Amino acid sequence: MTAMARDNDTSGRAPRAPRARWAAGRSWWADLSWTGRVAAVVVLAAGLIVVFGAAIAPYSATDLNPEALLVAPSADHLLGTDNYGRDVFSRILVGGRATLLLALLCTISSMIVGAIVGITSGYIGGTYDMLVMRIADVLQSIPSLLIALLVLAVFGSSIPILVLAITLVFFPPIARIARTAALQVAKLPFTEAAKVRGEGTLSIVFREVLPNAAPTLLTEAGLRFSHSLLTLAALGFLGLGVQPPTPDWGLMVNEGRAYMSAAPWVVLAPAAAIALVVLAVNVVIDESKGGRA
Repeated sequence: MTAMARDNDTSGRAPRAPRARWAAGRSWWADLSWTGRVAAVVVLAAGLIVVFGAAIAPYSATDLNPEALLVAPSADHLLGTDNYGRDVFSRILVGGRATLLLALLCTISSMIVGAIVGITSGYIGGTYDMLVMRIADVLQSIPSLLIALLVLAVFGSSIPILVLAITLVFFPPIARIARTAALQVAKLPFTEAAKVRGEGTLSIVFREVLPNAAPTLLTEAGLRFSHSLLTLAALGFLGLGVQPPTPDWGLMVNEGRAYMSAAPWVVLAPAAAIALVVLAVNVVIDESKGGRA
């Protein structure tokens, strides 16, 4: 084939890639049940809150307004105000960025550490594998919230320490899943062929084993995001998460619980936001794996 023919052939094929991705997206949407589609819209809305929440908030999330304390939901304040006169809807939108981005950061950190530890453990095997898995078993036997509380008690509460605490909590189950995937892939012919070619351990792990374990790990990432969000909300409720005046969904529940009887919207709004996102993520993951809600 001449160079011109190759150029023509390449230019003829290039536009099909976006169409193929669009077709795959339409097929995925078509395969969802109505509950799955609602959940997908909720997940998309959560993503939009992260990106545009602060821009579309009708009021400041931190300014105090003594003239509008505990105002019930109305046209002016869609979700009412809290005990400082702050608009709850605006705090949900602005706080969503901190809450969801931190949960995503914790998930990514846990996935990276867990995948590397699990895949190298499964591939290398021997004493290294036994030692790593026993450490993972010990960490998994301790309640996750207790580990996070111990880390925060020792090092104090800050964004890096929160990420460290959640990573320490969630990397052991990820490592075990990654190890199982690595053990399966390590016995396949293309992995043996890479060994025969003289490729190093790290090259085989990252070029052969990790890509083939990716689908399983991506599913686990969605579940870990939900767990991270719930754990961060629990820490925020205890006052060990994001610190005021920065709004955070878990912290908002803690701040409003004293006014639950007089102004239930102060607690119900952030609690509903947490529950809705967690439920939506789990429904999307379940249906993406072929299930039906």
